[in-house]
Amino acid sequence: MSSSTVNLGIGIHSFEYSSNDGVAWSKIENIVEGSLAFTFTDPTETNLNVEDKADPIATLRSKDTPDRVDLSFYNLSAAELVILAGGSATGEAWSAPVATPLINLAIRITTQAFNGYYITYVIKKAQILGKFAGAPTKKQAEQFNVSCVIQAYSANNVAAPPFVRTAISGTPS
Repeated sequence: MSSSTVNLGIGIHSFEYSSNDGVAWSKIENIVEGSLAFTFTDPTETNLNVEDKADPIATLRSKDTPDRVDLSFYNLSAAELVILAGGSATGEAWSAPVATPLINLAIRITTQAFNGYYITYVIKKAQILGKFAGAPTKKQAEQFNVSCVIQAYSANNVAAPPFVRTAISGTPS
């Protein structure tokens, strides 16, 4: 792909998850328009200063706050609520978990095609926290918010790039 090619990520085509490092993906639909947000935090810098030098001899960088992806959904099934928040489902009845579960999934977000390309964002391991945020009213449906905290290890605890963006020629399937 040449550097003059425009491959912007515009609009969301799909949100998918995998419990086995991205071998088999399952789609969840009904993403609330405009709800997707990537939050990449800046590292904290600590200078190592010594008495006899004007400048630090080294600068250490560490991230105090993990990177994350947040988005919201409408109209999730009871089975999808179990995947994103834990608990249990019987038919279309969802029961919330007694304690907050530890849910780790691989996630893949795919954009709409633009200028002959679409973008995929893959996170090999994200800690998932789902919760209801909006209650049904006369002018609004209930909304379910999901936070995906990005981790630098795969589901098999192998060091992996925490976030991969790929521009792909064509249209997403």
